Amino acid sequence: MSDDKKQEIVKNRPFGSNGRIQGRSGGLTTFSDPSDTYANEWDNFIQFTSVISGQSVKFKAFLTEFTDEYQSEWNSEQVYGRNDPIQTFRNTTRTINLGWDCPAGSVGEARANMRAASELIRMLYPGYLRSQNVTTINKSPVIKVKFRNFIKSVNGDGLYVTLSGVSFSPDLEAGVFDHDEENKSEPKEELMPKLLRFSCTMTVLHKDTIGWNASAKWPSDLGSFPNLPRTLSEMTSEDLRSSSGAQNDAIRDRSAFSSAAAAKATQSAASDIGANTSDSTESTAKKSGTKPVSTENQISRGQGTSEVPG
Repeated sequence: MSDDKKQEIVKNRPFGSNGRIQGRSGGLTTFSDPSDTYANEWDNFIQFTSVISGQSVKFKAFLTEFTDEYQSEWNSEQVYGRNDPIQTFRNTTRTINLGWDCPAGSVGEARANMRAASELIRMLYPGYLRSQNVTTINKSPVIKVKFRNFIKSVNGDGLYVTLSGVSFSPDLEAGVFDHDEENKSEPKEELMPKLLRFSCTMTVLHKDTIGWNASAKWPSDLGSFPNLPRTLSEMTSEDLRSSSGAQNDAIRDRSAFSSAAAAKATQSAASDIGANTSDSTESTAKKSGTKPVSTENQISRGQGTSEVPG
């Protein structure tokens, strides 16, 4: 593999928490975190981007909570003599509740997690314009969020949101890294949690006008709204029915094959039982001098019938 190709792979795989941990023998043992491989391969990250600075921060998506709520608001006017109020539509708002864990497999990853947490919290603050002795807000802390097809805009980009806040909670039961075996000169006051827990509530700000067009059809450019994968959004209802029908046919074929195989196995087993029973009955009859009992009657009696052999 060429050096350019290796650099391209490294560039497209931003996460790498490979590190060293204390081994059983007392020495340091190297390890590779498989969650990095999965996240890099499938882009399994929650990404926050500040609209003010353009800076982004990513977290591996160890989701603990996800709810996507839609709330329609109506103006209600009660009219005299009318049982039902007059309802006038105002808007439909969308709110996403998101929670995720951020574990650290090494001291290096714990530092990276703390850095990412700080950058996320800074995004909650506005931009200020300072002129002489006067300071005014000139930029609101709008954030763009992206997580695969769960949180995205209709064009596949990030979704503009406002955050009501972020909950940052180190898990003290999981413990902390309080020193680095390879860096003896680090400040003694450093505590790097092994597990961080986050949660936030975000209100979605749609760039596009969401709704049906004048022909009472859903616009084609909104086909992936709100969180359909691109492959599904490009399929028509007829395509979905055809795909579903083909899958059902395949399931029926497999079921028919399984039923036929099971029936054949049952017949074969019954034949073997009958042969073995017949041989055993004839042998016993010869030794005792009694009349052999028919195999059919023996099998019937073994199946719980009340028939007595004659």
